[in-house]
Amino acid sequence: MNGREAVAAVERQHFSLVLMDVHMSGMDGLEATARIRTLPGERGVTPIVGVTGSAMPEELAECLRVGMNSVLVKPLRFAQLKTTI
Repeated sequence: MNGREAVAAVERQHFSLVLMDVHMSGMDGLEATARIRTLPGERGVTPIVGVTGSAMPEELAECLRVGMNSVLVKPLRFAQLKTTI
């Protein structure tokens, strides 16, 4: 799935949580998150957890700035994911 498909999926149906890859082709996770945040009603406030291979503080801060609720750095560990959710 790419960012455009993620936005379209959230427009079509309700999700309890979105795990958003930050680096996708076409539309990246940052832009997709920003677009989701503009959707009306409950869709625009869907919890979004970013997933990235970069631990650079600037990138993590940018993820939060565009509206992600949290960011996890790969490789994901189940305990870390469970705590975040």
